[in-house]
Amino acid sequence: MAKFTIDPNPTFAETVTFRMPGGKTGSIRVDFRYMDAEAYGEHFQKMKGCSDAEIAESIASGWDAADEFGKAALERLFNAYPTAARAFFATFRTAIYGADEKN
Repeated sequence: MAKFTIDPNPTFAETVTFRMPGGKTGSIRVDFRYMDAEAYGEHFQKMKGCSDAEIAESIASGWDAADEFGKAALERLFNAYPTAARAFFATFRTAIYGADEKN
């Protein structure tokens, strides 16, 4: 059995799923950059005033979408499917901090 290591991998993949018109869902496998709790807080403080696409580009390094990953493609995605931005950030946060528990 492999031993647990405290230092996480610098990147991790998660599937971002979002609602689309007509009751459909879209999903994109995203390669996120890992941040520990301290770096997470500092990073998002530093990104205040930035666009969703700029922030998304800063926390991810690629995806499995047909379009090349980058700010322009993220802007197009978030403009075409406004729920995608919320899902993108929620997926990242949940991967780092876990899902909020319900009573």
